[in-house]
Amino acid sequence: MIEPSNRDLLVAVADALRTRIAPICAADAWASSELRSIDAVLAIVTARLEHEEDVVAEDNAELRPLLAGLRAAGLPVPTFRDEGDPRAANLDLRTALEATLPAVHDGTHPDELARVRRYLVAATRREQRLYGSLTGRRLF
Repeated sequence: MIEPSNRDLLVAVADALRTRIAPICAADAWASSELRSIDAVLAIVTARLEHEEDVVAEDNAELRPLLAGLRAAGLPVPTFRDEGDPRAANLDLRTALEATLPAVHDGTHPDELARVRRYLVAATRREQRLYGSLTGRRLF
């Protein structure tokens, strides 16, 4: 394994910005805001390096049967490509779900609506691994 890791490098850059650069710029509101924004981006990139592959795989694994169930219930689920790059597949699967939402909300599919809501809650929890670092910090 190559040392330091990508995560270690990002953490070191963020730490240097916080402990060495931020104090120098503390009196400048604009510079301080920019540094907080950069710090937030570095936190997101670090989280994505660590968790994105698993989050996308889990999301795809949940979306496939959800979309199949919606289609089996007679909802108009568009055709989607689910092959190759998992991130591209995830975009296709999410796009298919988004296109199906108006029909899910027509009032005649309560069970399917409940399934979609459960998926959305699970997806939000899952994505906390990617974006949770943004909570509890002053961004601007």
